[in-house]
Amino acid sequence: MTGRQRVFWPWADLLIGLAVSLALVSPALWAADCVPDNINLGSQAEIDAFQSSHGPCDRVVSNLDIQGADITGLGGLSGLSRVDGDLFITETFGLSTLNGLSSLSRIDGDFGVFHNFELIDINGLSYLAQVGGNFGLYANPKLPNIDGLSSLASVGGLLSVSDLHSLTNIDGLSALTQVGTHLVFNLNAELTNLDSLTSITGIGGSLIIKNSPKLVSVDGLQSLANIGVAVNIISNDTLTNLNGLAALLGVGVDLVIQSNASLLSCEGLWRLVDSIDHAAPGPGAGAVPDVGGKVLLKDNLPGCNFTSEILLSVGRFHQAVPMLGGWPMLLMGALMLLIAAWRLRMQ
Repeated sequence: MTGRQRVFWPWADLLIGLAVSLALVSPALWAADCVPDNINLGSQAEIDAFQSSHGPCDRVVSNLDIQGADITGLGGLSGLSRVDGDLFITETFGLSTLNGLSSLSRIDGDFGVFHNFELIDINGLSYLAQVGGNFGLYANPKLPNIDGLSSLASVGGLLSVSDLHSLTNIDGLSALTQVGTHLVFNLNAELTNLDSLTSITGIGGSLIIKNSPKLVSVDGLQSLANIGVAVNIISNDTLTNLNGLAALLGVGVDLVIQSNASLLSCEGLWRLVDSIDHAAPGPGAGAVPDVGGKVLLKDNLPGCNFTSEILLSVGRFHQAVPMLGGWPMLLMGALMLLIAAWRLRMQ
């Protein structure tokens, strides 16, 4: 053996050993598809044996369904970077975190996380940037925040954050720029604001904000300019104003603001409900050209029950008169004074 060979072989042994060790520690380095295409994991044992049973792999080429009463951790899924179909994590009674998904960056289908009764932390999703289909966070009663979604930039379908009784904010959605269809916040008992949604400029479907009794503002929607289908803001007991919608210039179908017990200021909607076509061209052809369907303002405080009230409150007196079918100017002035008096009383 020459001197060169004596030097080379120890380094070769070291490199081979290192490669083997890395492959064993991180199956994702294999960059392989999991088998079979559709995988159902119904117990903690099946999750722990994921790589030995379905890999080594880093990609599920179809659907991954995780559901089981005894599941307490997702560590066996470490290394998984992509799901080409749907991913559902449901009906667990001991799962408190999603830490095993820390390499997951993309889900091409739907993503559902619901009925996980001990879930308190989704920071394991901090690398997730894209959901191609619908994304639903439902009925995880102990989840206090969604900070783990800090990398999520786009959702191709519906995004629903609903029935989360402990959720106080949605700061984790600060990177979100695109929602393909509907954006829904419903039945979130402790949610107080939507401040993190400042990067969203358009929604392909509907904006639905309902049954959130502690929501006080929608200021985070300050960049939202167009909504493809409808706006439904209904039964939010402490919501006082809609200033956060001041940039909104077009709604494809209906505008519904209803049964918000403390809502007395809707000035943020004046460009949307006046007689000028701000959207150029707007979806509608009637007296409110920027709304394609009906305008329903009902069962809110005075100031948010008629388009005329909104226009009067921002000094658009000349536009408010024809909208009421030619009512006398004197009556319009009286209505403005009544609204002002009511607001002084409420302060």
